[in-house]
Amino acid sequence: MNVTVERPAPHTSPGAALAAGHARRPVALTATVLGAVVLITAIAPLATDIYVPAFPRVGHDLAASATQVQLTLTTFFVGMALGQLIGGPASDRIGRRRPLLAALAVLGAASVVCAFSPSIAVMMTARLVQGFAGGWAMVTARSIVVDLTSARFSAVDHGRGHRAAGRAGRRAHRSADGGDRDRLDRSRRLCPGRAGPAARVPTGPTKPEVTDSHRERNPMRGVVLYGAGDVRVEDRPDPKIEQPTDAVIRLAATCVCGSDLWAYRGIDKLDGPTPMGHEYAGVVEEVGSGVSAVKPGDFVIGSFFASDNTCEICQAGYQTHCIHRQPGAATGAQAECVRVPLADGTLVATPGQPDKDLIPSFLAASDVLGTGWFAAVAAAAGPGKTVAVVGDGAVGLLGVLAAKQLGTERIIAMSRHESRQKLAREFGATDIVSERGDEGVAVIKDLTDGYGAHGVIEAVGTQESMMQAIRSARAGGHVGFVGVSHDIRLPGEELFFSGVHLHGGPAPVRRFLPELIELIWQRSIDPSKVFDLQLPLDDAAEAYRAMDERRAIKSLLTV
Repeated sequence: MNVTVERPAPHTSPGAALAAGHARRPVALTATVLGAVVLITAIAPLATDIYVPAFPRVGHDLAASATQVQLTLTTFFVGMALGQLIGGPASDRIGRRRPLLAALAVLGAASVVCAFSPSIAVMMTARLVQGFAGGWAMVTARSIVVDLTSARFSAVDHGRGHRAAGRAGRRAHRSADGGDRDRLDRSRRLCPGRAGPAARVPTGPTKPEVTDSHRERNPMRGVVLYGAGDVRVEDRPDPKIEQPTDAVIRLAATCVCGSDLWAYRGIDKLDGPTPMGHEYAGVVEEVGSGVSAVKPGDFVIGSFFASDNTCEICQAGYQTHCIHRQPGAATGAQAECVRVPLADGTLVATPGQPDKDLIPSFLAASDVLGTGWFAAVAAAAGPGKTVAVVGDGAVGLLGVLAAKQLGTERIIAMSRHESRQKLAREFGATDIVSERGDEGVAVIKDLTDGYGAHGVIEAVGTQESMMQAIRSARAGGHVGFVGVSHDIRLPGEELFFSGVHLHGGPAPVRRFLPELIELIWQRSIDPSKVFDLQLPLDDAAEAYRAMDERRAIKSLLTV
C-alpha cells in the first residue's frame, strides 16, 4: 500500500549547511597544500638567500641549494596533506580530543628532531612526520570547532522535527487503512494479553512524506502498566524539554528489568496507569539551554536515577542518593523517546557512534551491569577472594562478570537453571551451587573449609535470599545487597554476632559508567549475553510474561 502526503519544499538548516561544508573541506585543503608544493618549486631559488641564514644547520647539510630547500619544504607539505586526508576520517571514528593532543605532541617532538638532527635522512623523515602531525592536528581541531558550532544550529531541527517526522508515517498509514490500526488498538485494550505479529498492521514499501500539520499529531509508542499482568503499548505524547537541564533521547533499544516484575505481579501497587522502564541508551535529540556536557547527536547512557553529580553525596560516589535526585527516565524508558532530567550529571557519552552489536551492552550498563558491578564492589570482590552470588537473574549474572573483572579468585554462583548456570560459567563462575536456603549455606561452608565466603552478592531482595547471603559470609566478610528489598526483617542478635559488613541499596551506576563504557567500547566485556529474548516494542506484554515465567533472563525491546 502506498501513501503520499504533501510536504513543503525542503530547506537546508544552518547546521546542515555547516556540516556539509565541513565534509568538503579536506578535499579543498588538500588541493591547497598540493598547490603550495607547486608554488615552492617556483620560488625555492629565490628563497634560498633567506632560508640558509635562518637555518644554518640545514643550509650546511643540504649545501644550501635551491633544490634541497625545495625538497625540505615539499616533504613537509606532503606530510601535511597526508595528515589531513587520514586524520579527518580517523578522528571521526576514534574520537577527537585525544588524537588532537597526541598530534600536537608528535608535532613538537618532530620539530625538536628537525632542529638538532645531524643526519639529513633523519631530518627529512622528521619533517615528513612534522607535516603529517600538523595536518592531523589542523583537521581535528577544525572538526571540534564545527561540532560545537553546528550543535547549536541543529538542536531544533534534529530534535523536534526529526523526532516527529520519524513517527508521522504510522499516523498516515493508520489513516489510509481506514482505522484498521485503531480497531487493533481497541482489541489490544480489550485483550491486553494479545501480542505478536497479528497485532501489527503491515505497511507497504513506500515511506510516506510528512507535512508540518502531521508533526504535531504523531505521538510515540510506549509501554504502560495498568495493573497486575496488564501491559499495553499505546500512543503517548512526545517527551519535551521542561527544564533547562533536561535532554530528550531517541532510544536505540530498551528492555524489561527484573524489578519491573514486582509491579507486574501486583506486589508493588500502582496509583493508576504507569509508564514503564528505567534503562536507556540512545542518541540525544534535544537539550535544554542549561546542558553543556552532551549535545544533539551524541550517543549516551544514563542511570535510572538522575543526579546533578556535583553535590557532596555525588562527589563521594553515591549519585543515586544525590540531594537533588529524581527518576532518570522521567517519562518512562520503555518507549521510543525519553526525557532525562539533570542531563549534565546523569548522561555519559560514548567516544563515538557505537557499532550496532554493542548497543545491547551499553543498554545493560544503564542498570543491570552497573548494579552488578556495585554489588561486587560492595562485596569487596578482588584478588585472593572467594565471592558467592545469590540470585541468577541478570544482575546476579553480571555480578559474576564484575567479580571476575575485579580479579576474584573463586566465584560461586547459586543457580538451579541449566541455561543460567552455563552463562555464569561463561562470565567467570568457578563453582555452581544449586541448593538454596540453609542447605545452600552449608554447601558454601563446605567449599570454603567452614569459613564462608569473603564476599556475597545478594541480587534477589527477599527474606530468604538476604539471610542466605548473610549466613554464607565469613566473620569479617562483606555482603553487597542490591536486590530491591521486599518485606525483609533482619534478626538483630544474629546480625550482631555475625561480624558481617552490609552495604548496598540502589546502585550508584553513574559512578561506574565511564569505566563500563570504556570496557564495552574496547570489547573487553560482553554483558549483552543476558538478553536472551528480543522482541519489538509492541510485543512488550510477551516480554514481561517470558521473564515472569522465567523463560527469559532479560527481554530486549527493539524500537
